[in-house]
Amino acid sequence: MLSVNRSWPGNRVPVFDIGQIYESGDQQDMLVRDARIGTALASKFADKDPQPASPEHAVVLMRRHGYTTHGFDIETAVYRAIYTKINAGVQTSSALLRNAFPQGSAFATGFEFEPLTDAMVEGCKKMNTGTQDKPWRLWVAEVEKSPLYINRG
Repeated sequence: MLSVNRSWPGNRVPVFDIGQIYESGDQQDMLVRDARIGTALASKFADKDPQPASPEHAVVLMRRHGYTTHGFDIETAVYRAIYTKINAGVQTSSALLRNAFPQGSAFATGFEFEPLTDAMVEGCKKMNTGTQDKPWRLWVAEVEKSPLYINRG
């Protein structure tokens, strides 16, 4: 599914294991609930510099839990969060469908998982940055129309 052994941008997804961060007496509920754990999670967004000017990774997988993403603004963070979930679901469904057929069958042949090339990653990064305002406007309109999100403050 997601490649974890190629370099950023986009080809390598770091994994954060909170189980390795817990200390004696910590409530082990998988929540990032203090600065020590938050710092450990944040460090996974960079490979070399522990405090880079710009994070090197857009997403960090959280073992046994899910994932975390960031953005330079709220629109980018929401866009990445939503599409990370959608794309992971598509990849999972594709793998399940492929694995439902015997290896070497006409359907399975040619459907091996291949990560994006570096050129594809760079092209997608530019396209996403240039078009993320379109779904954002839709999501804002959906929230404005939904009675679940009325601000009574």
